[in-house]
Amino acid sequence: GLCGLAFLIEDGMLSWSAIHLEDTLGATPFVGSLGPGALAASMVTGRALTQWLSERASDRTLVTGAGAIGSVGAMLAAFAPTTLVALIGVAVTGAAISACAPLIFGVAGRSAGPGRQGQSIARVTTLAYLGFVVGPPLVGGIAGLTDLRLGIAAMAGVSLLLGLGARLLPARDGRPSP
Repeated sequence: GLCGLAFLIEDGMLSWSAIHLEDTLGATPFVGSLGPGALAASMVTGRALTQWLSERASDRTLVTGAGAIGSVGAMLAAFAPTTLVALIGVAVTGAAISACAPLIFGVAGRSAGPGRQGQSIARVTTLAYLGFVVGPPLVGGIAGLTDLRLGIAAMAGVSLLLGLGARLLPARDGRPSP
């Protein structure tokens, strides 16, 4: 479920950032196209740094931090006064959330019994991809009922849920939090 929340945020921001930049903030199509590009570039960078970060902090701490920072980034993108501020918010969200999938896949592999790591990771991946399916229509549905700023802001709420849900991840000693 946690990985599904991360994927929901990733695809919600990816699918709607260009439209938000253009329709809400009046950007040109070229500048609008920088939204998904900024998200993807920051995610590549974040995923590349995940291993290094995981050697310095627990999975639980990293996913909690990712949720908090991702929420700040999504709020910044949602309520940005300019396209530059919105692009920074999109990039911050991508960089933060990018660490979640590799960390959660790692937990799934380590938590599985001997010889069952692949099966465990496959299950997590399959469930997580539901987030990709839900993210864009969630943002669009909220935007249709209210406006796109609130649709993007919903990603901040989901990001907070992700960070809070990190307590479900096993601690370094392998036990989940009470």
